[in-house]
Amino acid sequence: MFPVSFERCVGWLHPAEGARGIVICGSIGFEDLCGHKSLAILADRIAEGGQPVLRFDYHGAGDSIGDENDPDRIAVWKQNIRAAIAYLKDRTGVSEIGLVGLRLGATLAAEVAAEIGGVERIALIAPLATGKAYVRELKALSRVIGATNEEPAPGEMIVAGFRMSAQTVADLGKLEPALIAASPAPRVLATGREPLAVHPVVTRLTALGCDVATEIFDGYDAMMCDPTASKTPDSALSRIANWMVDGAAREGARPVRCVPVGLAGEDFVESPIRFGKGHELAGVYCRSGSGTPRQAVIILNAGAIHHVGWARGSVELARRLAASGVASLRIDVGGLGDSFAAPSGASGSLYAPELAGDISAAIDWLETQCIRDVSVMGSCSGAFQAFHAAVADARVKRLALVNQVCFVWNATYQLQFSAWRATKSTVVSAALEDEIQAAEDASRMFNRLMPVAKKFAKGSLNALMSLSQKASSGLGDSNMVEGWLETLAARGVKVAMIYSDHDPGLADLERWFGPKGERATTLPGVEMHTLMDADHMLTSRTARQELGTLLFGLLGVEERIRTTEPVAVPVQSESIAA
Repeated sequence: MFPVSFERCVGWLHPAEGARGIVICGSIGFEDLCGHKSLAILADRIAEGGQPVLRFDYHGAGDSIGDENDPDRIAVWKQNIRAAIAYLKDRTGVSEIGLVGLRLGATLAAEVAAEIGGVERIALIAPLATGKAYVRELKALSRVIGATNEEPAPGEMIVAGFRMSAQTVADLGKLEPALIAASPAPRVLATGREPLAVHPVVTRLTALGCDVATEIFDGYDAMMCDPTASKTPDSALSRIANWMVDGAAREGARPVRCVPVGLAGEDFVESPIRFGKGHELAGVYCRSGSGTPRQAVIILNAGAIHHVGWARGSVELARRLAASGVASLRIDVGGLGDSFAAPSGASGSLYAPELAGDISAAIDWLETQCIRDVSVMGSCSGAFQAFHAAVADARVKRLALVNQVCFVWNATYQLQFSAWRATKSTVVSAALEDEIQAAEDASRMFNRLMPVAKKFAKGSLNALMSLSQKASSGLGDSNMVEGWLETLAARGVKVAMIYSDHDPGLADLERWFGPKGERATTLPGVEMHTLMDADHMLTSRTARQELGTLLFGLLGVEERIRTTEPVAVPVQSESIAA
């Protein structure tokens, strides 16, 4: 697997020797965060089955150029799919094309296939029934996942921090998947959380002469409930992979090689990379288009969210830093996002100790770029890994710890985390069903129940902290966490401990450092900051902007405010003919 680019989009090519190339079309926003890892695993399984695969980020999403304010999103995303098909054909020489689409990606893939013709088969995962129904679902999701006090502009929508313009919302509502004009492919697999035999799209495709197979997608809710709680639906992915490669020639694609990839934005240049032992780790290096960076920030995963960050916050932050001359490397540690799992398999835990070595590998790579001034920023479990990596690796100069839930991982935390993962999909599914069934009362119901839910969640986690403290009582009077922070301070590492004003992680902070973490701030170079009215994931744009401002302060860099239109920066990039 290696990175590629086309039409200002970033993708990952999984090479194989077969003659049928497969393009995977993901969904958008929160759904994309949830499904990203499973689609990456699906791509690997199809490639293991002998057929090359290309998956990619739409323009304005993921690692690609652009943002939610760009116009004509639906038309552009369909053009991205066309470009991905053309790129895969040209790069590998495959004679057949198959498509896999998830949610909105399923609808767009089917429409593109019907328009261009020549697609051999297409797998639709939870395809949309109607555009209007999808918009209603997204509105319900916005009230259940990552809701904030931010008010969208008229016609806009904010779902888990992801913004959609009024035009995008309106265009989504106009989609009519069941009115597709022509057959997208001779063979179609339609799979979802419920039987799809009478799904309007299945009915239409059958009437158009498609050979449509339908089946239940086992584990769909567990896959799509939350990026961190998401569980890989192994059996469903294997069935799709087997169906996509069935009957395909095992030879026909020409060998492909990895070439340097770069994308230029207004104030930045980005390069997706693979690094570490065996190049098993993935990341995106972001820098200014002019000059040589003197320092860089490593941005870590928050939970199991891949390197784009919640609400694409890591991408926004990286490009903001680049505009002021600070480079960054946003990475997926082993087993997350686009990185492979470590051979030991232990990296299935977000708190596995060996993941600190992945951060050291990122520092090694930055040193190949002649950067010696390295800071590390992490949120949630990423803050845990950043803290321990800094203790172990003296090359870390600065440390930004955002909403760190715990400093020492133990069996009590593991038990609570496992219980949370086991129930998350049920809770989210039930909440969404209630929201959709009572749409006219949804806002009022949410406003009534959410404060209770937040209080319950905080109380549960605070209880966990108390249990964890009892479980660690064998430590006696020693405070190893305070000792680690003292080591960092003695080394001259600057540390910013940043918490949302009511974050559950404050309980563990106070456990180790006293009320409001006051003992930590007595150490030289250690600062404490509070983000007011912010949730744990910093869903609101205001919270993410403030985090960036605090990071600039930690780095000792004045943020450049754009006053003129930037000049386009040339960068080596692949074209369709690469």
